[in-house]
Amino acid sequence: MAIDLAVDCYQLTRRFPKEEIYGLTAQIRRAATSNCRQYC
Repeated sequence: MAIDLAVDCYQLTRRFPKEEIYGLTAQIRRAATSNCRQYC
């Protein structure tokens, strides 16, 4: 389930504007990866 969440987050943030790559996108991806590491 945690891996599915991480994959969904990466797919969702791929559609974000390029100017968000180092802001919101990075933060969401870090949180998803952290969640996966903690619960997998």
